[in-house]
Parts: sequence; C-alpha cells; structure tokens
Amino acid sequence: ETCDIQQKPVRIELTLASGGGALFGQVRDPQGQPVANASIAVGSSARLQDNGIGNTTKERWAPARTRSDAAGNYRFDGLATGKHPVEVWAAGHPFWHGDVEIQTSAPTRLDIRLQQGVTVQGVVTGEDGAPLAGAIVRAYPIALAESYLMMGQHDYESVFGSVGAVADAEGRYRLLQVAAGELHLYANARQERRLDAVVPWAHEAMTAAAGAVVTWNPQVVPGPTIRGVARHRDGVPLSRHFVSAKLPGQERAHVVYTDPQGRFRFVCLQRQAYDISVQLWSQPEGSGPLEARAVWPDSGELELVTTYDGPKQQKGGNVRGVVVDAAGRATGKASMSVLLVNADRSWRTESVVDGKFRFTEVDPGAKHLVLLAADEPIHFGETFEVGPAEDKDVGALTTQVGGSLTLRIVREAGTEAMAPTLYVTAAAGSHGRKVELGTATELTVDNLCAGATRLSLWHAGMTEVSQQAVVVAGVATTATITLRAAVQRELVVEYGPEQRITRVRLADAAGQLQWDDNTQRSRERPHRLSPQLTLGTYTLIVETASGRAETTFTVSTLEPGQPPVVLQVK
Repeated sequence: ETCDIQQKPVRIELTLASGGGALFGQVRDPQGQPVANASIAVGSSARLQDNGIGNTTKERWAPARTRSDAAGNYRFDGLATGKHPVEVWAAGHPFWHGDVEIQTSAPTRLDIRLQQGVTVQGVVTGEDGAPLAGAIVRAYPIALAESYLMMGQHDYESVFGSVGAVADAEGRYRLLQVAAGELHLYANARQERRLDAVVPWAHEAMTAAAGAVVTWNPQVVPGPTIRGVARHRDGVPLSRHFVSAKLPGQERAHVVYTDPQGRFRFVCLQRQAYDISVQLWSQPEGSGPLEARAVWPDSGELELVTTYDGPKQQKGGNVRGVVVDAAGRATGKASMSVLLVNADRSWRTESVVDGKFRFTEVDPGAKHLVLLAADEPIHFGETFEVGPAEDKDVGALTTQVGGSLTLRIVREAGTEAMAPTLYVTAAAGSHGRKVELGTATELTVDNLCAGATRLSLWHAGMTEVSQQAVVVAGVATTATITLRAAVQRELVVEYGPEQRITRVRLADAAGQLQWDDNTQRSRERPHRLSPQLTLGTYTLIVETASGRAETTFTVSTLEPGQPPVVLQVK
C-alpha cells in the first residue's frame, strides 16, 4: 500500500493476519549420521512474481529456507498453516522431496533421511547415429509438461532444480546423485538462441533403486513431424506467431513460434491426427480462426492462409510530450512512466525523464496515453492518431485531482476467510490498480482517477464480481461488493470435426448471463469451460454456424469434484 510522507513523522502499522506454525527436525544421511549445512526449503517455488502493468512486476513470497546445524537439526518459525512442499539438498546427496502439514496448535516434527543416489550414464546419439556432442541430459522425478518442450523450455517447479549433465565430444555423459525411485530422463541437442528454434528430444521413464547404476543411451530424433507455413492472402508471412498442435480431447497442446518466413515445425509427435491453429494477434471482424483439423504427421507441408491481406508496412513515427503533475498525484512515488496504448490494448512503456517522455518507431493508428506513478495510473489521455513517420507532440499530460473509494465488502457464508484480488480500472482506460483485499470487510483505495470505474474480482470458490462505481475528484465515495460462495463446475461441449462454434452462453434461472463468449477464435475439441457457480439452475447454450443446442442443469451443492455437464452438439 502507499502512504503520505508529506506530514512527518510517518506512522505505519502492520497487522499480522493470523498466527504461524513451527517446523523442526533432523537431516540424516543413508547411514543415519547427521548431515550438517543441508539446505531445507518449505513452500512452493511456483509463480514467485506477478506481472503488473507498465512492464512491472510484483514479487510474491518465496519458499522459506534454512540450513541444518552441526547436529543436522533445523527449525522454521512463523510458517503459514496448511500443507506445504518440502525440499532438501545437501552436497554429495540426491535431492529429497516431501510435504508437511503445518498447524498452529503445536510445532510439527519432520525428520528427513537422505538416500543413496542413483548414477545414470550412457552415450547420446543424433538422427544419423553419430555421437551428439554437447547434448544436455536431465533427470526429474516426474514427467514434464510438453507444451513448450520442443521450444527448449523444461517446466519443472523446484527450489533447488534438477540433475543435469552435458555430453562430451563422444556423446558420453554421467548423471550423479539422482534421487532413487521414479526417474524421467530427457536428452536434447544444445538449443540455438532463436525464438523459433525447435529442439527434438528423447524421453525415458524408469524406476531405479538407491545406489543403482543405470545405463541409458538415448537417440535424439525428430520423430513424427508436422511442417507448415502460415501467411496472409497476399503472401505476407505470419512471422513470430504462436502455432499450436493438439490431439482432440486433450487439454494441453504443443506450442511453437513461426520463423520470419512464417514457417513452423512440430517434432516428436504421436502418429495421430492433430488439430493445428495459429494465434492471430489481430484480424478483421468475422474473419474466423486460422486452423486445420485432422492433420497427420509426415503428410507434406501444411499451408495456413488467412482470408485477408497482411498489414501494410508503414514507416513508424514518434510520440513525445511532457508531464505536469499539477494535482500532486505522483507525490511520494518512486518514479513515473508513460504507457502508449494501441487500439487493440497492447502497449509500450517509456520512463519520464526530467518531466519529458518520447516514443520512437510508433506504428500508425489510434493511440492513447496513460501516466503511471510507480504502478498506479494517475492520468488517462484522450485518443489521438499517429500518421506514418509523423513526429507527434502531444503537449502536456496534466494530472487532475483524484478521489478515493471506500469498499464495503459483504461476505456471505463460506467467503469469510477468502483473500481475493480486486482490479480497479477507469472505464475510460485499459489499465488499473491491483488491490489485495485480504479478509477485510472494509478497505479504502485512494489516488484514483475521477470518473466511471470498473471493479473486477475473481477468486477460487466464489462467483466473479464485475460492477461499476463512480469516483469523484477530491471526494471519498463508497461502493459495496458482495462475495458469494460458489463451486467450479466443468462444462464440456462435444461437437463434430466439421462444426464450428460461434458463441457459448451460460444463463441463470433469471436469464442473467454468467458467461458469454462470441469470439471467433479457434476452440479445442471438446470445448471446455469451468465457471464458478452458486446454487441454482443454469442453461448452457451453444451456437454453431448451422444451429444451436442447449442443456439445463442444477447446482445443488458446493462440494468440489462434481461430474462435468456434457452437451453434445449434433
């Protein structure tokens, strides 16, 4: 939160939400001897930061870490209650993974016995059977998600990482101190430093006992491959676009980038038919998705062509101006920056230096400017046009007096302990404030821009909140937000390969829309959505190019794990 430093001394009170729990124990080696200086981590390493507006980031709490003493003992205090993952690493030993339940009633004891490591060794070869010098071999205790694997991205959440080795000139490698049990081994060639580079890999799953020496001689080959090119009707390539390959009925897809010529390649596929789709950054209304269904690997080059011409390349211009903080909205903030927002709501950021800002190589078209103090919008500019090669002087961005909004939070049964995140966004702009509500029932958000304001809130276990409030300059106004407990229900729409969904709606018993998706994007088959729903009766309506189908269902309990609602479109 922010504070006013104009009146000194500044008093800040920090209130702890609840008490914490303690964890202690001892780390021993396979022979039962204490292990000194072992690193112990409690907590998840996933999403250590949130992305903010204006290319900024906000850190999240990292896992708590400590080291064992000379007797192998360790202790944590002030841990959040609940179940947490635990990882241990000590020199000369494999990684240890487990979990623990923390309570406030009494300290929790967790003694850790490290195992003897597994050795994995062998020779890596390439498609031609020759040694693959410089290949990278890695070992994990779980199978990796493959969505971005062929782009060289190994998605594995761990505080201390994984075991890896680089093959020598003869393709030989050796992995030491691999954790016993289930092993997932991956090998790939050294990746080129290109966004569109595609990396084949080899994968092997096995089980190994503590102290075992395992031989794995992987051959890294592309395997079943889909090649293609994506371009506009006039031949302009769709470069640097995401392309996905997905098996019907599966949730996750393989993802690659197109190269500057619009070409793409998927490797290490199964010998099955895939659905291929291109993520289009912008397209004319009603043009529909760019996709191909039931594409078999190794069946020739796939051509994906839009029904419209590519954008004409025009020389970029400049946008410059000055900042006048007449209302003192940036007082006490660390820095100011300006967002240059395009009509499609994409944006660029430049810092304010000596009260001035400048953007170069600006694409022609409609724009507006947002002035930020730290991560908070304090001024929204009017829309203006930038012509090809134009040097646009927008003059002064002058701040106006802001207002504050006191939020009264009504918590219905089941939401008392929820700590959702609220987004407060001026209706005239595309960027806003991120406010952590915690478990409060009243909270004031200050330094807001005057005018109509959107309040958006989502949290697991409750319905989505989306409403408007009006912020008045120099005045503290109020708004009421009601939190209602809900359950996530999976809705599954099954439809044929020749059908195309144009709209998906979900209405409650009063006819109020809870979900309305009429985008012309490519949809997976079957199409799935998972809204948060309160008790009541709902109707799922699906429209296709040739007709519509609907089904009515009732949510009679908020217990999780309920079966999906399935609608078959015929």
